[in-house]
Amino acid sequence: MAHAVRRIGVTERRARLAVRHRLCPTAWADASVTGATAVAASLVALHATDPATVFLAVLARTRDGHVGTVEHALYDDRMLVRMLGMRRTVWVLDRELAPVVQAACTRAVAVAQRKRLVQHLEESGVDDGAAWLVDVADSTHRALAARGEAAATELAADEPRLRTRIEATGQNATARVLLQLAADGHIVRGRPRGSWTSTQYRWSPTSTWLGTSLAELAVEAAQVALPAAGWRRSTPPR
Repeated sequence: MAHAVRRIGVTERRARLAVRHRLCPTAWADASVTGATAVAASLVALHATDPATVFLAVLARTRDGHVGTVEHALYDDRMLVRMLGMRRTVWVLDRELAPVVQAACTRAVAVAQRKRLVQHLEESGVDDGAAWLVDVADSTHRALAARGEAAATELAADEPRLRTRIEATGQNATARVLLQLAADGHIVRGRPRGSWTSTQYRWSPTSTWLGTSLAELAVEAAQVALPAAGWRRSTPPR
C-alpha cells in the first residue's frame, strides 16, 4: 500500500526553522556559558566578522542573557572559538567543531591566502615570497609563543619584517601574516583590546588558548561531517 506524500508548506517550514534556530521563546537557551555554546551549536556557527553580531545572535536566542556570559564563553571557559571558516569569513563556533571546520573549509582558504600573499610580497620587492613567508610566519609564531598572547603591534616589534609594506594594500604585512597563521590553524583571536564591539584582538597560539592543537582531520571526512553536524546541532532539545 502506497503511503501518501506529506508536503511541508512555507508556513510550516518557517515555523520549523524558527524552532531549529532557537528564535521561538520555547527554544531559547538559558543564560549561561552552556546556553551560549548551545546557541552556537544550533546554528553551527555564528557570523563574527563584525564582533557585535556574535553577541546579538546569542542574546536574541537566550532567556535573560547578557554580554558578560558570551564573553565568559569566548574568553574564560573558551567553549566558543573565533576562527576563519566558510567564504574566508570569521565565525564563532563550538570548540568541538573547530577541527572539522578547519579541515573542511579553512585549509582551502589557507592555500588561497598563501598564494595571494606570496604574489603580493613579490610584487612589493621581496625576492622569494614563499620562503620569506615561511620564515617570517615561523618567527612570528615563536614570538607569540614566548609572550603567550600579544597584539599585532607587539609582534611587529618582535619581528620587524612584519612591517614590510604590501604595495597592493598600502599597508604593512602584519595583518596578512597573522591571517595566514590563523588560517593555518596555528593561532587564534583572543580577547579584544577594548569593549565587546572592538575589532582589535590579542592573539594566542592555538595550543595555548585551547590547551591543545586542532586535530588533523582528512578533508573529505570533514566535508562529510560538517553538514551532518549541522543537521544534528540545528535541532534544539524538546
